[in-house]
Amino acid sequence: SAQTYGGNSSCVEIEIEAPGSGEHEYILCDLGSGARPFGNAVLARHGPRTTNTFHVFMSHLHWDHIMGFPFFTPAYIPGNHIRIYGCHPELEQALRRQQAPPSFPVGFDSLGASIEFVQLEPGQRYDIAGLRVTPKLQLHAGDSYGYRFEREGKVLVYSTDSEHKLDSAEETESFVRFFFGADLVI
Repeated sequence: SAQTYGGNSSCVEIEIEAPGSGEHEYILCDLGSGARPFGNAVLARHGPRTTNTFHVFMSHLHWDHIMGFPFFTPAYIPGNHIRIYGCHPELEQALRRQQAPPSFPVGFDSLGASIEFVQLEPGQRYDIAGLRVTPKLQLHAGDSYGYRFEREGKVLVYSTDSEHKLDSAEETESFVRFFFGADLVI
């Protein structure tokens, strides 16, 4: 029997039912190495000529969370739309830098998809792709942001790379509120 081990770094898809729109819209958290097989699965499912929209919520800019983007095939295909959301002011710079020489042979400006960066503010609520989204600052080197996603009474919290400390009652209470009522925590 075959044995496997290992896996990919963070790239999580959130599936929501979009009634009869006919468009292919995807919601992702982070662009770790898992972005490559995810992108390939989208192409296998719909083909390379299909227009897709990808909403990507970035927790932070450490390499294990952005390293999959240069290998995300839909980014090379004209007609695809990629919106990358995050709270770090240097979000675009980080993704461009990893594709700059000598690190990668294909520059960011050579990507065929329409790519936009959307700056979010922690603690603010946003309506994005049929979800109510609230980012939260988390303790981590270089800062990390968790996301609370709400839709039709369901709550999903994506909180990776966060060191939750119990030193401050106020800080602890803010995370209790952030996680409160979650149906799923990742």
